[in-house]
Amino acid sequence: MTGEFAFCQECREYVPFFISDKEEVWERGGVSFGIILAVARCNKCGGDIYLPEIEDLNLENLRKEYLRRLGQSRSGGRNLPKES
Repeated sequence: MTGEFAFCQECREYVPFFISDKEEVWERGGVSFGIILAVARCNKCGGDIYLPEIEDLNLENLRKEYLRRLGQSRSGGRNLPKES
């Protein structure tokens, strides 16, 4: 995504952006876990920029990590066998 532009709502214009990591703690259904999310940020003001492809990637990674953690919590820390 180098050299690309996206709309920054803070600057109210199309700006170059960069991708950075953001660590968050999520809790779903009694399962709590830390995850690193990708965040698009404006080169001009540093504010967050919404990019659907980044959000899709984050949601997929959250889903995978949640299912992995859920499997561990149900099995007492062991991974459950994958369904075929």
